[in-house]
Amino acid sequence: IIHIAGTSGKGSTTSNMAAVLREGGYQVGHHVSPFVSVATEKIQINGQLIAPADFVALVEEMKPIIDTVSAKMGPPSYFECWMVAALLYFKKSGVDYAVLETGCGGRYDASNAVKKTEFSLITNVGLDHTHILGKTISKIAYEKAGIIRPKGRVITTAARPAALKVIERVCDE
Repeated sequence: IIHIAGTSGKGSTTSNMAAVLREGGYQVGHHVSPFVSVATEKIQINGQLIAPADFVALVEEMKPIIDTVSAKMGPPSYFECWMVAALLYFKKSGVDYAVLETGCGGRYDASNAVKKTEFSLITNVGLDHTHILGKTISKIAYEKAGIIRPKGRVITTAARPAALKVIERVCDE
């Protein structure tokens, strides 16, 4: 899994990473958020959108799980359902890599449910979703750095000193 967070540039970074891996001969699952024209753009393998029949089958498989979760904890969010669908589809398809784009932040994002990543990439960090992530670059960087895994490898293009300092501190921890 290659996990990508950031304020700006994460969508193009996710797409470019998936393209580079495809060119290298790998089978690549690619999750984007948000979609540009159709919702099924969120789940792709080797640049091909999930087929409608495959999507319907995933939804049917997920319905009992969603019902159970809903009864115990309340309904999962739209993003959570799409993330589970993407991960399930990638696993069933046996992809070599899954390139995942966070929805909002990182630390509490549904995409962060994965246990291990090959790389955590954090693009530029700016003021976004301040009502959720915090009102300063440092607080937002901390939330985005939540995708960093123990002993994981991290790549960042965060140029702002406040963001880079936080990312470095999280890596050290």
